[in-house]
Amino acid sequence: MFYTCFIYQLQATIYPAQDFNPAMDAEMLCDAFQGFECNKDMLIDILTQRSNAQRQVIAEAYREMYGRDLISDLRENLSHHFKQVMVGLMYSPFLFDAHELWHAMKGGDTEENCLIDILASRTNEEIYRIKEVYSMEHNSDLQQDIYNETSGHFRDMLINLAQGVRESGYADPGSAAQDAMVTRNFQITVPHKHASNYSTLVFKNTDINVVTY
Repeated sequence: MFYTCFIYQLQATIYPAQDFNPAMDAEMLCDAFQGFECNKDMLIDILTQRSNAQRQVIAEAYREMYGRDLISDLRENLSHHFKQVMVGLMYSPFLFDAHELWHAMKGGDTEENCLIDILASRTNEEIYRIKEVYSMEHNSDLQQDIYNETSGHFRDMLINLAQGVRESGYADPGSAAQDAMVTRNFQITVPHKHASNYSTLVFKNTDINVVTY
């Protein structure tokens, strides 16, 4: 029996809000913190419907209007995973990456997947900015922390990525589209009697790894 697997391109879905009014958003966020319980629906409606750049403007307006830090108020009024999500939304991209890298290495067991996901998917310029923010926020050197918290060839790979000196150049859109068409649709053969044992298909470049129970 043949199973056809498709790969689709994912695109961002949060776009800058139209008729953006940071002062009004800041006022509504402040109101959400008032009362016995925080108005979580209000936080969701505002923070998830603004782009990251707009959220930074809201935070600045909040500070100017109330003399308080919005992230600190989110931490004080929220808890558990909801707090983590709302606070994460307020981070700039570089601050978020620096925060995740820090906790991936300092939060007990090293979260190797997090280190790979960030360092392998950022440009040289982004890596440079992340290292700057990491140093300012945590008073520590990212490459030194990687050296201390990892080992072996995995450590060597991460340090090379963290140096931000990978070669980069022009990628021809036509060639990329042609390559994508070659790998977009493909099929694999799986014996029917064993099909129920396969739980997940993990794609990495053009290779298929089958993870079984």
